[in-house]
Amino acid sequence: DGSLLYTGNEDGHVRVWETSTWNEIPELRFKAHRGPVSAIALSHEGKLIATSGDDTLKIFPLNPEEGVVGRRERLTIPRKHPANWIKFTRDQSGNDRALIHSSPEGTLEVWDCDSGKPDPAKPIAPSKDRIPVHRIMARAVLLKGGQILLVGGSFPNKVPHSDCYLYDPANRTWKKTGSLRTPRGEQFGLEVLPDGRVLAAGGWTRGGVALTSCEIYDPASGSWQTSVSMDIARDGGTCTSLADGRILMIGARGDNSREDWNSCEIYDPRTGAWTPTGRLKQAAYGIQSLRLMD
Repeated sequence: DGSLLYTGNEDGHVRVWETSTWNEIPELRFKAHRGPVSAIALSHEGKLIATSGDDTLKIFPLNPEEGVVGRRERLTIPRKHPANWIKFTRDQSGNDRALIHSSPEGTLEVWDCDSGKPDPAKPIAPSKDRIPVHRIMARAVLLKGGQILLVGGSFPNKVPHSDCYLYDPANRTWKKTGSLRTPRGEQFGLEVLPDGRVLAAGGWTRGGVALTSCEIYDPASGSWQTSVSMDIARDGGTCTSLADGRILMIGARGDNSREDWNSCEIYDPRTGAWTPTGRLKQAAYGIQSLRLMD
């Protein structure tokens, strides 16, 4: 029902928040990595949580084990770099069967992931399906048709770009799709709307300017259209779908001042409007967030 939210933080911890009050639940906090958590994902079955940070990709049980302080990882996968993003994908029966992630050097890796097995992941297609364009800090979402939409990011020289690509896990192929209307680099919000379209919000563009602008991708036409802007420019925020279909934008730092922000906004796809909502108890930049399935 969207009452709890998981976030990955720069101190390596995963924290859990009550969305009604934005109070943290300290007993559910756990240390996942030595450094910042660069990506986080929750399995569709609500049994596993995957995190990336330092030089590892880890899988933990979502719920604490009885008698265990914090979380004990089910699996640790050594990697050369932290992942830009992590996504659980489903098989034709709707079960979680694969974990897909991308690293900054452009390597896409696919891991078999069955939450019912003692060893929940093994590589089934590692380091083969390279992203067509070398990029850092790109974002990705799993579309309702099973494809992965890869959006924006920056070239190694940190110039943001607008290129977008679709990845088909069944055929293991990439194809280019419509480009963003505004290049978006660094961390920006990206989330699937209830009707299958995709919202991109914030980030920064050329000149290091934080963005208030938003746009929406239509998989049917393969194109982006400008949408209503947020109230605050947000670079380093994250979007999360709520149970009622609205989109929550959390935290980030704004233009010019570069100070961290604890403000949040909600996008309602029915009205096409952004509305300010409760503030986080502490400022947050570069976080990752998840809505729990309860």
